[in-house]
Amino acid sequence: GAVESLLFSSAIEETELDDAPVFILGHPRTGTTMLHMLMSLDDEFSFCNTFCAGFPSCFLWFEAIGRVLFSCMLGRTRP
Repeated sequence: GAVESLLFSSAIEETELDDAPVFILGHPRTGTTMLHMLMSLDDEFSFCNTFCAGFPSCFLWFEAIGRVLFSCMLGRTRP
């Protein structure tokens, strides 16, 4: 989004992305959330948390505010 470009453009440009990303795909109730949670505990992996997936165009600046506003809907244990 525009706000993220203004506030975080240099940090975004300096971020290095891995050439071989890992995507977790699967049908509901097959363990994909558990695998996601386990992999999020490993410092070797970066991950998209629930808030980032729900607000992809504004999570860098809005996450702290949004976590307070939507605390009743976002679980504490889910990455």
